[in-house]
Amino acid sequence: MDFFRTNSVLLILAATLSATYGKSVTLTPLNPNVDGAVVNLLTDTIVNGNAWEITVSNKVGPWAIEVSLDPTWGFSASSPSNITVRVNSDTPTETSTDLEILLSFSVNAAQYWGSEVPADNKTKSVGMGPQCDTNHLAGLPPASTSRLYAGDVKTIVADSTLQRLDACECNPAKWQPSDWQTIYFPVEFKIENHPLDNEMYIYHVQDNAVQTYTQKCGFAESFASGHGLQIYLHLDSRDEFLAVQSFEIEYSSGDTTANPTTATPTTATPTTATPTAAQQGEYIVV
Repeated sequence: MDFFRTNSVLLILAATLSATYGKSVTLTPLNPNVDGAVVNLLTDTIVNGNAWEITVSNKVGPWAIEVSLDPTWGFSASSPSNITVRVNSDTPTETSTDLEILLSFSVNAAQYWGSEVPADNKTKSVGMGPQCDTNHLAGLPPASTSRLYAGDVKTIVADSTLQRLDACECNPAKWQPSDWQTIYFPVEFKIENHPLDNEMYIYHVQDNAVQTYTQKCGFAESFASGHGLQIYLHLDSRDEFLAVQSFEIEYSSGDTTANPTTATPTTATPTTATPTAAQQGEYIVV
């Protein structure tokens, strides 16, 4: 009996040690606040039925939308962790004559990087900043000079007299390998954070009925752990239009429980909508 009890304990311990933690949400205009993730409308944005509609009034000024993830979504301090963000829209990209989506990803109002996604039929390369590092193509770690931007990109863009694209520095370089084709929705980015190695890898993913490919960049700097993540979105030029139906967000880490953090949780605006099972999920994978 002791033999079987001992082996049962060892099996449970082994399963626990190999487990990974993860959760996911889908944010929509009807459910903009789910499990520590909330959509805040800043400017140029209205809710119209099942979509957030953005129409650019000025090329200078604040972001249109902020997606704020509280510290329960924070990157792990002890193991690699990932956050994937998908922007879903039914705005037709192949017929749009001018539609550049600006996105910036920020942690603790102190570190950030950004990307310009040309979601129109002009087949331009996807921009990004800071400079893309491609050492991974040769099996090497990111170059020590490849660092994130420092500062609060929300305030920087809101207070700048520069055009939004220049203020967020979303396009000083190009993703590699460079692409010259129309981008289709969903627009997807994945952040892979490695705190112990002080490295981070970012993926731009196109996975739809038209095309499938992935671009990857590396930084010799990881995002700070335990602070959540803020995602900022707007468009580039006056009168550009985008209808966003939802943001899908997925988190996973090598931890076996929710992100252990000492950061003070943020308080999101409460909502009376009840998320469905399809809109939120939390799981342990063994």
